[in-house]
Amino acid sequence: MAGVKLFMACNGLIEETVAILRTVELFFDIEADKSLLVPQYMVDANLAFLSETIGYNMESRPINYVDIDESLVKSGDFFGVVRLDGTSPMIMYGTGGRFSHCT
Repeated sequence: MAGVKLFMACNGLIEETVAILRTVELFFDIEADKSLLVPQYMVDANLAFLSETIGYNMESRPINYVDIDESLVKSGDFFGVVRLDGTSPMIMYGTGGRFSHCT
């Protein structure tokens, strides 16, 4: 059905536009360097999202890669995984958890 369609924004057009852009910032890599690293602006946006929505302030770690000796990993060991790329924080938000995936 064609015609004029009206949509109502709860917080006003400017605030809704800002909210949409902030959400896009959580998921889309505008730098598109095709590396496996999450750009710092995405990390910052996702950390702010977690802080604002579920009150979780993730502590910064100076180490991003840990080489674990395979012989130290035993049956039943648990590794919680988080990647600050938009998807993981959404899972954390939905579940109220502190990680998004486990292995």
